[in-house]
Amino acid sequence: MRQFNFTLQSLYGIKKIEEKQHKRHMRKIESRLQELHNKLDELNRDLADTKSSYVKDLSGSIQAHKLNHYNHYFKKIAEHKTHQNEKILAQNIKKNECIKAQIETLRELKSLDKLRKKQYDEYLSEVRKEEDKIIEDIVSYKIIAS
Repeated sequence: MRQFNFTLQSLYGIKKIEEKQHKRHMRKIESRLQELHNKLDELNRDLADTKSSYVKDLSGSIQAHKLNHYNHYFKKIAEHKTHQNEKILAQNIKKNECIKAQIETLRELKSLDKLRKKQYDEYLSEVRKEEDKIIEDIVSYKIIAS
């Protein structure tokens, strides 16, 4: 009796590998996003600490050059935050692209699974027909032999 052989097994295997690669890529993207968010949180904490220090200095006497330092620092932090937000946006775009690719791969796998099931059902039908024919041949041989 022959064994079941899915005609698109190699394509199915490739799609499974692609699915694993997409998952691995998604984990890297999410890890990178987490790092970027942590860096943004760190910048926000630094800004909050500096602002509280700034307010404390303003309540007392403050020299002009120190005000200028605060001003430059606040501008620099704002630039870093903007840059960080751009990086986060870029990573989110990559994440969305990866999600779309994963969805497409999963659709293809689902289609291949349906096709595989259909071919397997046809295989089982053929096997049953072969078994019925063998049983019929055995019965007819017994009848002829008797």
